[in-house]
Amino acid sequence: MGFLQTAQDCIARGWYIFPLRPRGKNPVISKAAGGRGFHDAVLDPAQVEAWWTQYKNANVGIACGASDLYVVDCDYGLETFEEFEAWRMRNNIPRTYTVRTGRLTSFAVQMYFQGALESNGKWELDGCKGEIRSTGGLVMAVGNIHPDTGEVYKLIVDAPLAPRPGIFEESIITVKHVLAERAPGQKISENRNMTLLSEVGKYRRRNPDASPAAALAFFLVWNDENFDPPLSSDEVETVVNNGYSYEAEPAPPTVTIGKAPAPAKSDVEIIEELDPKLTATPLPQYPLDIFDGTLYGEFSVRAAAGNFVPREFFIEGAMTYAGAVCDNRLRGMTEEITSRLYTVLLGVAGIGKGTTFRRIRKFVPPSRLLNDVAPKTVAGPCSVLMDRAGSENGLNDALLKHCSVIEDFEEMDRLMEKTTIKGSGGALMSIIRSCFDDVVPGITTTQGRKIAASLAYLSLLGAMTPSLWRQAMEGKDSYGSGLGGRFNLVATNEDRTASTLLDMDVGDLHNILDRKFTALQSGDLVIPTEDAALKILREWWDDNAQGKPYYNRVNVIAHRKALHIAWMRDLPVITAEVMGQALRLGDYLVKVREAFAVVKGEDRTAINENKVLNILKNIAPRAIRAKQVGQILDGQVSRASVYRALESLADSGEAEKIQRKEKTGRPFALFRVNLTEV
Repeated sequence: MGFLQTAQDCIARGWYIFPLRPRGKNPVISKAAGGRGFHDAVLDPAQVEAWWTQYKNANVGIACGASDLYVVDCDYGLETFEEFEAWRMRNNIPRTYTVRTGRLTSFAVQMYFQGALESNGKWELDGCKGEIRSTGGLVMAVGNIHPDTGEVYKLIVDAPLAPRPGIFEESIITVKHVLAERAPGQKISENRNMTLLSEVGKYRRRNPDASPAAALAFFLVWNDENFDPPLSSDEVETVVNNGYSYEAEPAPPTVTIGKAPAPAKSDVEIIEELDPKLTATPLPQYPLDIFDGTLYGEFSVRAAAGNFVPREFFIEGAMTYAGAVCDNRLRGMTEEITSRLYTVLLGVAGIGKGTTFRRIRKFVPPSRLLNDVAPKTVAGPCSVLMDRAGSENGLNDALLKHCSVIEDFEEMDRLMEKTTIKGSGGALMSIIRSCFDDVVPGITTTQGRKIAASLAYLSLLGAMTPSLWRQAMEGKDSYGSGLGGRFNLVATNEDRTASTLLDMDVGDLHNILDRKFTALQSGDLVIPTEDAALKILREWWDDNAQGKPYYNRVNVIAHRKALHIAWMRDLPVITAEVMGQALRLGDYLVKVREAFAVVKGEDRTAINENKVLNILKNIAPRAIRAKQVGQILDGQVSRASVYRALESLADSGEAEKIQRKEKTGRPFALFRVNLTEV
């Protein structure tokens, strides 16, 4: 493939490109000649043809940010393609478009993912390490010539782009930390490009009037003194040009020890436009690694391909559906330890709840899903009735048709509205509450007659926005008792919808799962819990749960998830290791409950203050008006409560209150976190 054809293939994929010097990484049009590096990248076929007609052997540079690419550059730790595949699958990294670079010191690869980020950085994971190239960075296209080795960049995995996985962001180690840990005089041998780019930024802040040419002269010498081996002069020029292709960062604010002085008007940067990603609810990190090597983990990888729905939504949804099919044939050591769950997925509007639920429903083999409107098969053991009952009578009828029922609500707020209705709404919630623990609830027909021997294996999967969840819970229920304490919550702040949806083939998973269900049909499976695991559970409960409503029934929910993990791994008992993993899921649930809690009295005041303080920390060192804080909270806290929280934080010294008055208009107050506390 010639360079022109390579360039045309890139723009056909929607990737913005620009010409690089033959066997080089810097642009053919230098900054001195009016070039702007990756800012010159285009999708225009005519411009591309003109460029590569003039520069026939030019390498093809891809601007990652403009192309919405997040490229994981793995430089060290791999020797063969087989090692790469084993490492990728071991860490649940989705299969995606992958390039073998021209580096010869190791089997270096670049994995292309969808979803650019502003920040780049160094990462380390399971024996491999490298750099992230995204907004502000470039990569060499397939067919390019490596400037040092003369080797060709080769495509080794031709697959659709998978969405950016979070595992690399978690493992990024900033260049600042790398430099801080380096011994004096020690030369740098890894992540040289990112280190140099960081140094260029520092140089610009120290020398705001220095030209790119002066910076290049400085860093050609600095390169030889600090890198082992040094970068080529072409690479140094490329990095310096990239460092000058965007606005220089402002100098960091001066932090004083002791009481912060009242800032002058010119010292305060006011938030004018709200960041739509700013949130008052910091969420915990879901422990995805627990499900490595299980059907739930593999399904989540496939279901998350081509969309931005977090994998934990698919894991917990699949677990809820599978538990519903098991009815009461999969059990633990007591009658409370069953496979059934009440799971609620909390995400902002527009995340793609329809996508989420359609994919979750595909986890279970179709022959085991019964539809209330048009049943697919005759009800039998290890099958579940999908239902969306909105009344006591509707749920009663569903449980009488088939004892194993899953209530499936893409918009669960319609169900939660029933908590406000006396009589029928209360009766519906009473059935849902009792079916969490009991298998013989006292349900009635529409005529009011008791059904003495009816079994009811009820599971629930729903989705809501955080604000609607708080409204549904406020004043009607709590995590300490009633309905709230039975819910297994999973939450995300992700707000992007699916841009593309890739086909999801789960036929092989169906075969494995169906064999597990068939085994349950021939006899109940009871998986006991070993004494060491029970000891861990008791210690966890004693150390954490006393007097804290967020822990209500979390021990039961965690024990049920331990049952799922043991079942997926074909273990005869719930071991201490499995219980420890399940309690990590319990810790996650507690933190989500705390984040979305609605508590009365002084506790709620403290929660409001924490939400407001988190906003101030996220925007530091900038300042914000109380009205804007209320907008970020999106109705979670009343305007009066926002003012009270800000005044309280200012009185305690955790925040600064800055009085301002423009030449025209009324005086107003600004708030920012106390910089001496950050």
